[in-house]
Amino acid sequence: MKKGLLAHSDGDVALHALTDALLGAAALGDIGKLFPDTDPAFKGADSRELLREAWRRIQARGYALGNVDITIIAQAPKMLPHIPQMRVFIAEDLGCHMDDVKRESDHHREARLHRPRGRDRLRSGCAAA
Repeated sequence: MKKGLLAHSDGDVALHALTDALLGAAALGDIGKLFPDTDPAFKGADSRELLREAWRRIQARGYALGNVDITIIAQAPKMLPHIPQMRVFIAEDLGCHMDDVKRESDHHREARLHRPRGRDRLRSGCAAA
């Protein structure tokens, strides 16, 4: 059975949380408003491209980035080995220095899980911008 998240786009929880945080800080709504799941154009969309497009719109309104802070809460996969490359990608996408991107993971062993449609891992993302 295929494991993964149910999502209209590629389902990158951390990038979606970051995109929402940036859009919210600029009073531009949220990712669902900008890239609705009812629009087939966004089916399977790359979350990095959604982040870049949201950031272009935010910059067009005159906003600049101070820094971002993202926490990923997941039981699997283990995120720690991937965080350095994730920080590089986010810095590239936002045109900032990698030191402006803080990303960490938290492995929650005590989380209570259920299995919606065959999924069996808890994933959550929080972001502040």
